Amino acid sequence: MKKLIVFVNVVEQLINKQLPGSGKLYIETKSNNYINFRPKDFRLKLQSVSGEKDINKYLAVYKKLALIITEKETFTSVQRHKNKVLRVITVDKTKYEALKELVKEGG
Repeated sequence: MKKLIVFVNVVEQLINKQLPGSGKLYIETKSNNYINFRPKDFRLKLQSVSGEKDINKYLAVYKKLALIITEKETFTSVQRHKNKVLRVITVDKTKYEALKELVKEGG
């Protein structure tokens, strides 16, 4: 359960972080069904929130539960945004929101 709570906290903190000039650390694709983060941003926040150096075990759980959309051998996916191809960590927004509600109810 800890890994799921960490997931919700990581995504929530990245979504709520504001950059100078009203920027944000994510983009939405697939009709706003996917939330995409730069792998470096997601990994650093995951390390910070989990307190773990080896975060691959966390990412493996998220991949297995399909909380993140990935290519076969990686924890990332390729998404198109404004005619650019980006390699990102992609969160399924519907699953994230459902998990967020479960975590809120459990806490």
